Amino acid sequence: MLACAPTEGLGWFGSYWAEIRQAGFGPRTAELLGLSYRFAPHEAWLQLIRAPLALRAFNAASPELRDYATQDFADIFQARLFPSAVTFYQAAGTEARAALLERTCTAPEADRELFSHFVAEKGLRIRHRCYPADGDGFRMSR
Repeated sequence: MLACAPTEGLGWFGSYWAEIRQAGFGPRTAELLGLSYRFAPHEAWLQLIRAPLALRAFNAASPELRDYATQDFADIFQARLFPSAVTFYQAAGTEARAALLERTCTAPEADRELFSHFVAEKGLRIRHRCYPADGDGFRMSR
């Protein structure tokens, strides 16, 4: 695919996926993921499969790749695809979750409320400044 279409983000993502399964996250896999973002930064269909995998490598990723991964989340959240946004949130570690939630702070309260509801349905909790806590310090759906 890349030989015929070297600017195809899906091809670079496929290469990343294959490489990370064989070698783990490192400079080569980071480069492949970066190329996927470079050529397909806002393609929702690709973001839906790319973000959960990118978020798993969040702590090892460069600041640029972290920003791309959180932007994938922000795009999906802004499109109000909350079940998918929760899948991203669920795939992320603690540090990544905080970065994801930061991207939602300017969203309408109703959107944050819906997202919170879907998070609670997965048995997860939110503790973040943009999600006022209920009695036990965690945000749960109402």
